[in-house]
Amino acid sequence: MKSIVVDVHAHFTPKLIAERYAANAAKFPAVKLVKSDKGVTMQFAGIPPTRPIMPGLSDLAARQAWMDKTGIDHQVIGGWLDSFGYELPAVEGAAWSRYLNDCMYEQFRDERRFSALATVPLQDGKLAAEVLGEAMERGFAGVMVGTLPRGEHGGNLDDP
Repeated sequence: MKSIVVDVHAHFTPKLIAERYAANAAKFPAVKLVKSDKGVTMQFAGIPPTRPIMPGLSDLAARQAWMDKTGIDHQVIGGWLDSFGYELPAVEGAAWSRYLNDCMYEQFRDERRFSALATVPLQDGKLAAEVLGEAMERGFAGVMVGTLPRGEHGGNLDDP
């Protein structure tokens, strides 16, 4: 049996997030995507914008070339934590998580070198479990979560 090298910690931001944003923005009115000469930033619920999305986070061809060059056969790939929107109200956060998951699924559903991870709205445990169930039914490998379930509003993952 041939050994394979698996990278179990990788992040990706599908270009579809920005490309389809205008058609979906009404589902999450507290999310703003801003395009500038520095790239695309996201802003959630009135907090300062994220860092611009780094080009390498969205370039699948360059990622695959890098994997070939470095001998990585497979990646377990999750979203960019800055994009998870834990600051959003719970229902809006669930809509945003579903949107991110739709974009990630569309990007990776036919890619055999990647196992995609979903995101869930940690601001509400019941909704997080619901979105996780949906993601697992679609074939996601699991879920990636941040350790700050209220994002910029503080708190740790283990807070009651």
